[in-house]
Amino acid sequence: MRQITLAAILFTLPQHQDNKTDIIRTMPKLRLRQKPGMSHPRLLLAVLILIFASVGTYLLISSRAASTLTADFNSDSVVNVTDLSILATNWGRTSTTHAQGDANSDGTINIYDLSILASQWGQAITPVPTVTFNASPNSVTSGQSSTLTWSTTNATSCTASGAWSGSKSTSGSTSTGALTSSSTYTLSCTGSGGTTQASTTVSVSGGGTMTTSGSLTLNNVHDVVYDNVDFEGAGTNWGADGGLILIEGNSYNITFRNCIIGTNQDGLGNAVKIYTANTNIHDITFENCTIKYQPRMGIEVNDRSNAGNGYGYQRVNIINCTFEASAGEAISYDDDGGASGNSTVSGNLIKGAGVGSSYTYGEGFEINGPHNMTVTGNTFWAARDGIWNLQMHDTNDSGWVFTNNIVDATKIADGVTWTYDSNPIMAFNIYGGVFSGNTITNNAPAWAIAYMSGDHNMDWRTTTWHDARGGSYLVPQQLNGSSGNQF
Repeated sequence: MRQITLAAILFTLPQHQDNKTDIIRTMPKLRLRQKPGMSHPRLLLAVLILIFASVGTYLLISSRAASTLTADFNSDSVVNVTDLSILATNWGRTSTTHAQGDANSDGTINIYDLSILASQWGQAITPVPTVTFNASPNSVTSGQSSTLTWSTTNATSCTASGAWSGSKSTSGSTSTGALTSSSTYTLSCTGSGGTTQASTTVSVSGGGTMTTSGSLTLNNVHDVVYDNVDFEGAGTNWGADGGLILIEGNSYNITFRNCIIGTNQDGLGNAVKIYTANTNIHDITFENCTIKYQPRMGIEVNDRSNAGNGYGYQRVNIINCTFEASAGEAISYDDDGGASGNSTVSGNLIKGAGVGSSYTYGEGFEINGPHNMTVTGNTFWAARDGIWNLQMHDTNDSGWVFTNNIVDATKIADGVTWTYDSNPIMAFNIYGGVFSGNTITNNAPAWAIAYMSGDHNMDWRTTTWHDARGGSYLVPQQLNGSSGNQF
């Protein structure tokens, strides 16, 4: 028969030591006896209910602000008795999720999760400021003006940058004055929950002038268009993991059209870095843009969210752009959380990748994990470590559609070395997918036109394979249990 004292469990709850001692001294010596057949989850739940019934007002703990609460199991932005009940109900279970009370994500509901809940008790997430910012009209003829209008919530101050400057009220409107070139206006608003930035662009026709910009960081930014902007300079964030353009937070509805993204002068980073970690980014479009040589990658899209929590990126689309060969990959889509994808890469010219040997990974185009990707009508040149690097991490159908692409290893940019291991196609652990109407051309000395490892049920029918050496060089190599693939 087990006995659990209220005092022992109460000491795990956060409060002033003096108050805690008074509670322990004055509370009755309550003990709960476990009846035969009473499960541990029910026993713990009964104990916790007794705690709150006995202690009463002593558990009124001052709320504190927090940026993240791992013990907020029901995602209502506060840690309270509801989260305690969830944890108690699932006490002792294994193979659990965060929503069931697994605060430390170790797969088991136990005393460590209770301790985390106790340390976060009464805390609430302070709401991040929101900024609504737009220009009307957002497209004018040279010499005309537009009106900027903005409003915020949870903000106490705002600062303007870009094509305007100075302190601004938390809501208001103002005229841009006469415009002769496309201009981007940025508003950063701060409150107790942090800072949120929003931008809006007024496109000007008739002037014929491209706007020049330095590095750009977009965090929680939405509904903005960058048209005819030449981005030049050095990235200001993350060095080797950053970009001349960095998009993060909960950003969405951002378009780059007819832009030039110059070489990142920090000597380390990308042209573009799109990064989500337990946030959602969606509807980001690059259209008719030129991406110059980069010391790392051209456009890198990363999801580093915790697996299974539903966060990630969607509809990050790259349309009709030209990529000069860079030290690393031209385009890379990466997904750790398992909820990213649904993006389109269409009509682009990728002039190779892997210039020199300064950066480890020199593939031309990479998809590593995201589902439901569409890749159509692109032209890919030779890349140092292979042209397509395709990988999945589960056995679900990839949902990929690759159609009418040209993969040509005979086109080799300056600085790119095509080697024995530089296969045009490399595919690992992929299930399903339609790969139709593509033209794949290998080139000596690469040993395989396609290296396929652990791939199943991929449909390559109507794709054509070319290698001047003929014979076995025209045959995709299927290894490590690959099965069901059609050619």
